[in-house]
Amino acid sequence: MGNMLEDLSLSSSGSPTPNDSKNNSDKEILHDEMDDKTKYSLTYRDYLERMPLASFVSFSSYQPMRLSPRERILLDVLESALDVSEYVNNVDVSRSEYGMYYFGSSYFYSSMDVSINKYSKATIIKAQHEELRNTLIGLMMSYNYKECLKIINKEELFEDFLQDTFEVGRRFKIANPHLLRTTYQEMMHILQDAILYNPSFIGKNFEKTKKFKEILTVGKFAKENNMMGIFNEECFKIAVLPTDEKTSNGKKEEARRFLINSYGENTERLLLSVSDGFAAASANCGVVHQMLKDLQERFTEQTKYTDLTIRYGTRGSCLSHSHAEQLIFVSQSLTLWWNVMQNMPHLWEITDAEFLSGTSYRLVNTGQGLQRMQSAPNVSGAMYQILSHTQTKLCTTGWRGLSVVHMGDQDVPNCLFFIDKYSQVPWIVSPIVKTATRVFKDRDPRLEKYFERISRESWSTYIYGDFFKHGFDGSGSDGGSCIDGRLTSAWNWCSMIEKYLFYPLFLTSDFEGFCGPYKK
Repeated sequence: MGNMLEDLSLSSSGSPTPNDSKNNSDKEILHDEMDDKTKYSLTYRDYLERMPLASFVSFSSYQPMRLSPRERILLDVLESALDVSEYVNNVDVSRSEYGMYYFGSSYFYSSMDVSINKYSKATIIKAQHEELRNTLIGLMMSYNYKECLKIINKEELFEDFLQDTFEVGRRFKIANPHLLRTTYQEMMHILQDAILYNPSFIGKNFEKTKKFKEILTVGKFAKENNMMGIFNEECFKIAVLPTDEKTSNGKKEEARRFLINSYGENTERLLLSVSDGFAAASANCGVVHQMLKDLQERFTEQTKYTDLTIRYGTRGSCLSHSHAEQLIFVSQSLTLWWNVMQNMPHLWEITDAEFLSGTSYRLVNTGQGLQRMQSAPNVSGAMYQILSHTQTKLCTTGWRGLSVVHMGDQDVPNCLFFIDKYSQVPWIVSPIVKTATRVFKDRDPRLEKYFERISRESWSTYIYGDFFKHGFDGSGSDGGSCIDGRLTSAWNWCSMIEKYLFYPLFLTSDFEGFCGPYKK
């Protein structure tokens, strides 16, 4: 089966050209050729430090830029406006092909996009856009009266204001997937309809181009400010990577001061943006790496307590695997997730461009309510590249399960669903790793009865083993062994956590759920 963590990076190789933004969705996700037989023992920081320069630069350049003070005001304005908006409730309504009895007469509306008042969908969208526009103006007026007067009295400035505001919202979501949960999708639907139905909502220039402002990434920011040389500086890695035993805070600060003095005042924001991205990647990839490492170290040998055998029909399992087969199946699934986590900034960028590409959508009842079904060939292609690379590195004994990536269908209606699903991987994995690890460390005397008959190590193994078996057994609605079905099975396991014998151990580990650090 080989080393499951070998050659996992999918960053670009060769001379980097960060964020050549004409067509982000056409960029290929490539892999570097880091040959490291000891990657199991590496921390994520060490992995980044050993990454080849070209791959490191490419990885750095896709990170979203930190918000400036003015951009934070725009974000507050946008969030407040979206909080009170009911755009989706008013626009995404089912077809009105129904008969009705009204004042003693029968009427039958055959048009797909009519309400009781026979307003077309385009008319409703324009009214909702106008309402949002007025809300944004009112909120901005409360922040800066004089600036707002200038904006509303000049069409070009108001268009720039809208473009900047929506770009800030999209960029902030990429950097913080756990935030804007109730408003991000609504914002994207508003922007999607602006392209298809009401381009005048943004402005005259937008009517011609139908292009929203591109996400400001580190690579684009460096290019705009003539700072491309910073990526080739020897101290760049020291300045952006977290400190460790070898690198003190003093060395890191010294490297940052040198770069700031060499490239100007904008340098600090760029360095902090890269550091933010690496901190997020370290958290996301780190927990998957830890689970994969524990799987290899503790479940390779089949014993009474580490047996991963699953049988069709047992606890809802839709698959039948021997211990060896399930071990490989889980290892490959976790490694694929690791690869996806590594490439999340780039996948977010492609998703943003794809959803706002102007491709039409259909309103479909998928079983999860009315959803906008839209094809996403670029996001699907990027995912297949990641899958292909994972299979190439792991398939010495053959890929286990199906290789189907659902996109633009009943299971994954659009690319926003896709990116949201995979953004939640660390939220699933982290509580399990935390609980299985903390069982060893927590010496609370109130828990000692739990360990009188069953040792701490056995409880930890039991928690892991149950997830490895029934979090990857093809269960759950539309589960199975396909790429998305593996994640569906994991969510199905999580949904029944209260029923498991070890649930109290989760509660002692500050468990609050598998939905991440929730904020609106």
